[in-house]
Amino acid sequence: MSRKGLYVVFLAALLGGCGLADNVEDKVNQLKETKSKVSTLIRELQSLQFPEIWVTVKDVKLQDSNQQDHVVYTHQTGKVVNVISKAAAAELLNVNKVPQGNYTKLSVTLADQVTLVDLQGNQKVYTINGGANGFATVNADINLSLVANQAKALLMEFDVNSFINADTANKIVPVVKLAIDGAQDALRNYAKLEGRVVGVNADNSFVFQPNTGDAQIHVTLHQLGVIVNERTQDAGQSVSALLKAGDAVEVVGNYNPNKLELVAVGVAVIDLPVNGGTSSQVDGLTVEVEGTIVSIDQGLDTLLLNIEEASFVPSADPITISSLSSAQYGHGDTTMLAVGSEIEVKGVWNKDSNTLQAVRIEIEGAPHTSGAGAIAEVEGTVQSLTGSSLTINVTSAEHITVGATLTSDIANAWFKSGNASCLINGVNVELKGTVVNGNELTTTLVEIKSGACSTLPDSEFEDESESETESETESETGETPEEEDDL
Repeated sequence: MSRKGLYVVFLAALLGGCGLADNVEDKVNQLKETKSKVSTLIRELQSLQFPEIWVTVKDVKLQDSNQQDHVVYTHQTGKVVNVISKAAAAELLNVNKVPQGNYTKLSVTLADQVTLVDLQGNQKVYTINGGANGFATVNADINLSLVANQAKALLMEFDVNSFINADTANKIVPVVKLAIDGAQDALRNYAKLEGRVVGVNADNSFVFQPNTGDAQIHVTLHQLGVIVNERTQDAGQSVSALLKAGDAVEVVGNYNPNKLELVAVGVAVIDLPVNGGTSSQVDGLTVEVEGTIVSIDQGLDTLLLNIEEASFVPSADPITISSLSSAQYGHGDTTMLAVGSEIEVKGVWNKDSNTLQAVRIEIEGAPHTSGAGAIAEVEGTVQSLTGSSLTINVTSAEHITVGATLTSDIANAWFKSGNASCLINGVNVELKGTVVNGNELTTTLVEIKSGACSTLPDSEFEDESESETESETESETGETPEEEDDL
């Protein structure tokens, strides 16, 4: 038996008579942990000139006070990220265990080509000055302290102007900075990660191990969340029935970097992994895109999509999405596709025709059930919130006929950004849901568009003092992740 095992048995025997031995193993692991659990995120910014700035992140390193580098994120081919968004959002790259201590430098390695897309859809490719062998490193001086066994958000932010202000040779010098404890500044911290199920819990949650990073995440399925199996075409909301340990999955939802928890609106048991790179590199491979529908051609079974996020650098925008009727739908169905709706599509890319043959489609704001009615979007300013009853002064509405005000129950809605505490009078919001009786909205999604957000969601952002996560507690499998070293 290892020294660790002997120590645990000794403590259990010593404390057993006092009824204190139940969590001995967990406490021992906490005492011996010398690393911080770091969530690496990129804050997406806003730009009036360029709605898309595509960068490819290869790795992220922290340098400690002894000038020793520690890798907090690495991706085999590089993760493609659009650093521009319509809202204050931050995207999770991964979660990693990093030694405790003080860190003085942040280094981000990027592919040396950056693609900018203007408001007319025109693309221009710039080269990062000082790059070599297809990559370039951007450095920033920081002052970061990591504490053992504590969760920490490492929020990176690029200076948009550093991308826009290129020289005459189309060379740019990106500037990156670190927002210390800045994850709370974002209305939304979201994650879209591939990995494996470690264990399934009794409360309709599961433990998730991302493909990159060595820390685990506790995933809870939102009440409107859906699990789909790309191989069997099964879909539903029961974690225990649809997931098992070892399943390769993709999870999408809002992420809490202080507790390493994710509330998932979508989980897919994946048949084929998603690929990244340039348009040519992913030709014929499986990719993912998100965006807004520009037009629909029912006869050709296609639509045009204005891209906002993608796993690869698009060669055109908008692109064509084909095979609408044969695709699998997790949220919604073909009857709910409408111009202006936001969708996520997974499929096979054809660079010559700029077409994505859809395999799976998710319609934002749609319920899992088919035939629920048309999807409507209503924007306006908050007039009042009483309990879960929200009344807004309507400024625009699509696919629904409403008056000057609209009252809707948001009790079961998913907050894409913000939370109920943000719904103070005058705040701009967007509601999505299904139409009932022509002029009533069953709200499934709430998005804070602008205005003050007074506090953070209690269910999503807690004090770091409560950073111990359930992701490393015992699951139904009866297994608890263990540290490799003995005491």
